[in-house]
Amino acid sequence: MPLADLQRQALEIAAWRASLPERLRYPATSALRQALAAAVAWELIEENPAKNAGKNPQPKARETRPLTSEELGRVVGELDGTHGPLVTFAAETGLRPCEWLALERRDVDRAARVLYVEREHVAGETKPYGKTAASRRRVPLTARALEAIESLPPRLDSPLVFPAVSGGYLNLRNWRSREWDVAVEAAGLAVCKCGHHSGAHDAACHGRGCRCEQFQRSTSSPVPYVLRHTFASNALAAGAGTFELARVMGTSLEMIERTYGHLVRGADDAFRSRLDAFAAERSGVEVASAAEGDNG
Repeated sequence: MPLADLQRQALEIAAWRASLPERLRYPATSALRQALAAAVAWELIEENPAKNAGKNPQPKARETRPLTSEELGRVVGELDGTHGPLVTFAAETGLRPCEWLALERRDVDRAARVLYVEREHVAGETKPYGKTAASRRRVPLTARALEAIESLPPRLDSPLVFPAVSGGYLNLRNWRSREWDVAVEAAGLAVCKCGHHSGAHDAACHGRGCRCEQFQRSTSSPVPYVLRHTFASNALAAGAGTFELARVMGTSLEMIERTYGHLVRGADDAFRSRLDAFAAERSGVEVASAAEGDNG
């Protein structure tokens, strides 16, 4: 269809958008709007019909339940001495999998108890973050994160903190299937397509009224990225602010609100408690000062 004709198709575009599956509606419409915005900028058309078709609201991110401390301990307990510390470290720092894959020993300042996120490893390629990229950041190390790193003896054949057996980069897909998925299932946290957890299975499912005869992992099972969600949940519960959390996690405030909004709301009580405690402490100091003044 000629662009000149397309720019008069706002109603048709709105109908097309409504016909799309919900999971595709936002990204497909966004792509079309961007392409037609370029056409407007290049003066190929006068108006953007996809924009005139109406709003394209971004759907809320699917809420991912973080692991509890007990659940995390069960997963770590199913892993060997190399991969267990990796999982603990990821949950204590909130690094993306592509970031802890690329982490090198020189990025860790043990004395200052911080690490520097400088690069990512994606699809077999390591790329440095730009100097102004939000993902390039400084992350404080908790005692547990530092302990996890120190439990791994450095290898002379690799600068990586978490190298593969060969000394090179871990293959995330292989690591997930061979280590993570196996540990999550053994810990009883994997979810079968029947809806019951792997803890209710041996061969057949023992869930009441369930006729499932074999465990089949569903997409509801925890994936490695849940460790980043676990970090965010713990940080918010500890009273970290959204701005501070966005900086440490290398993302935007908007993304924090959209992805962890349900956790942010749960941190409101902790925030109010800190303000109340500060106000009470300040009031006590002022009263004490006034009393000293009167006695003087």
